[in-house]
Amino acid sequence: MPQRLRYFKYLDMTHMREINGQPYGSWADIERYAIHSVERQQGHEAIHIYSYVIGWPSDYFTEGIAEALDLDPYTGVEPGTPVHSICHTLLQQGNLHPIRNIVTTHEFRAASGNTYAQAGSFVQFLIAEYGIEHLKTLFQTTDEYDALATVLEAFESIYGLPLEQAELRWHDFLRGS
Repeated sequence: MPQRLRYFKYLDMTHMREINGQPYGSWADIERYAIHSVERQQGHEAIHIYSYVIGWPSDYFTEGIAEALDLDPYTGVEPGTPVHSICHTLLQQGNLHPIRNIVTTHEFRAASGNTYAQAGSFVQFLIAEYGIEHLKTLFQTTDEYDALATVLEAFESIYGLPLEQAELRWHDFLRGS
């Protein structure tokens, strides 16, 4: 890291809003290497700062890596529930979003449901199957607001297969978990 991380702990959401106006329970101020949170620790936001040093792709991948590597991910379900378990259930119920529909920042932010858990599970799968170097390359070569075609092309170039094919492999993995 180019500099030490700073952590700002707030008493509660009201206190946080009074001090910095943010409506979130936690957030990473990536340019200042600072984490703001009402929690006593915040691995998810720290991962955002660590990964920012590598690059800043679409929210699907930035939130995905934060969920994939956090020891206590925010899944929107039950704290501490493994993202693969959540997605296994969502797949069985037919409630997973097709990745191409949420892989861009705009679409990810507009989607509802367990998008954080889904992104975390898929990124965790990518790391396990293809290694961290491929993901680092994706972070270095794509941008937060890239269009869908750009993200799909970069993914295929880096991973050697279309996103949809990687998604099918991930589904097969989830069915076995």
